[in-house]
Amino acid sequence: MEKNGRVTVHRLSQQQEHHVSRERDILTGMTSSPKWFPTKYMYDEVGSALFEKISKEPHYYVYHAETDILRAHAEEIMEFVHPQEMVELGSGASDKTKILLGAMHSTGCSRYVPLEISEKTLRHSAEQLTEENPWLTVDGYLGDFDTDLPQLPRTGRRLLVFWETRSETSRARPSV
Repeated sequence: MEKNGRVTVHRLSQQQEHHVSRERDILTGMTSSPKWFPTKYMYDEVGSALFEKISKEPHYYVYHAETDILRAHAEEIMEFVHPQEMVELGSGASDKTKILLGAMHSTGCSRYVPLEISEKTLRHSAEQLTEENPWLTVDGYLGDFDTDLPQLPRTGRRLLVFWETRSETSRARPSV
C-alpha cells in the first residue's frame, strides 16, 4: 500500500501472478478457434492513453452517448442511490467519473474506490481527481477485476458501482 495525501493505492495481486495469468490467457486465446485476444492486456500505459484518445473522437458515439446520459441523470442517480462510496471497475482516465463525482459530493459522499489494471493510469487519474475535488479521498486498487474483484475490502457501506462499457469491451470473447 502506498499513500500520498488523499490518494492510497493498494496492489491486489503480485506482478508475477499477473505475468503467469497473462501468458495463460493469451495462450488460451491464440490456440482457440476462432482466435481471440484478451484486450485487457492492451490497457497498459500506451494502450490506455490510445483508448482515451480514440474514445473522444466524434465518430466514437458510445463515449459521447454515455457522457450525455450521465450529464442528464447524475444528480438523479445519486439522489436515488445516496451512496456512501463509489466503486469503479476498470476506471481508466475517469473522465465520465468526474460527472458522477460532482453529483456525489452533494450527497455527502467523499470516497472513490477505483479498480484499474494500469498503475500509471490509476495514479494519474487519482491525483487529477483529488486536485479537482479537494473534498475527495481516493482509495485505489491495482488489479484485474476478472481475478481480483473478490479481494476488494467489504466496508459494509452503501455503494454505487460504476462499470463503463469500455470495461465490458475489455472482457469480450468471440461468443459475446
